[in-house]
Amino acid sequence: MTPLSADARVLLVRLSALGDCVHAVPLLTALREQLPDVRIGWAIQRAGYELMREHPEVDRFHLFPRKAGLALPKALFGFRRELRAAGYDAVLDVQGLFKSGLASWLSGSRLRVGFSAPASREGNAAFTNRRIAPHSRHVVDRNLELLAGLGLDVPERVIWSMPDYERTDPLDDFFEAHGLRRREYLVLNPGTTWESKHWPAPKFGELGARLAEELGQRVVLTWGDERERSLCECARESAPDAVLAPATSLRELAALLGEAALVVASDTGPLHLAVALGVKTVGLYGATDPERTGPYGEGQEALVVRTSDGELGDVRDISVDQAFDACSRQLALAPVTS
Repeated sequence: MTPLSADARVLLVRLSALGDCVHAVPLLTALREQLPDVRIGWAIQRAGYELMREHPEVDRFHLFPRKAGLALPKALFGFRRELRAAGYDAVLDVQGLFKSGLASWLSGSRLRVGFSAPASREGNAAFTNRRIAPHSRHVVDRNLELLAGLGLDVPERVIWSMPDYERTDPLDDFFEAHGLRRREYLVLNPGTTWESKHWPAPKFGELGARLAEELGQRVVLTWGDERERSLCECARESAPDAVLAPATSLRELAALLGEAALVVASDTGPLHLAVALGVKTVGLYGATDPERTGPYGEGQEALVVRTSDGELGDVRDISVDQAFDACSRQLALAPVTS
């Protein structure tokens, strides 16, 4: 295998979703550590870009078009032209789906590294020409295995590097109005994209009330859209002292999560973002397997429901007592170190 030159150009393809984009970050860090002069590009969709822009390891972002109908071919042609002008020597397709494979192929790179089936789906393997069969269970570790396709080492230690998320003036006003201080409040995030991942809002409320009453903790409820805001309002019926976060951008949400002492959420973007920012977490799992997508690393905890034969169960069966005990354990631990 011909090694990459020290100043090679490498394109990462992870178009979406937010949590999955976060899971790709250790791959960026490991690539930069082994090739300090490498030029790294990232093909990504708009929502992920808003979170990851100004990432210290990324030299350039390429926005994958989300056009529809007759506008799509023109948009894809412009995307292809932009990628080919960048002259990438290699591609790492972390997503393993049809559209990420298409982005990899449009780059014109001669070396396109991806996952073999069944780790890749939707015919993705047709777009790659060096395929890795991952042996790891967790998605972060599986992503790192792609480095072998470039002739690089898979690191033993995962390092997170994220953009700097500074408080905006409205967020400063929110902190001041409610007397919140860094590492002196907890975040509960009831919202999820999948209904099957949803731990009931009344349980979040009961948990928030107990954290406040029994442990003296300040609790902040975060949300992304009006549906998630209504879940927070439902939770507040049981936890009237909990503070409802203001409407935030993704970067403001990151700033809010990054200063928390603990974040409690289902398998969703804010949970994984908190992990990447060095915040302790409790993940609530049922529909998805925490061995694959749980909060990664030491100092993190996932609660999961399994049936008597070991299959994944219903996240709604996690009790408030179980969640409270997990939070108590996490709060007693030393701060997370990256």
